[in-house]
Amino acid sequence: MEIAFHPDWQYQIKLELFQLSPSNQYILATHSYELCQALTPAHVKEI
Repeated sequence: MEIAFHPDWQYQIKLELFQLSPSNQYILATHSYELCQALTPAHVKEI
């Protein structure tokens, strides 16, 4: 989902998704170090 995004924009994705609707659930896959750094363990659920 973040391919070709600048690292700052990758971090912004998390903020945008939570502002859009905090009660929604999103299933995402990434290898982006920046995006993973933007999340806390409370945001992540492994399936």
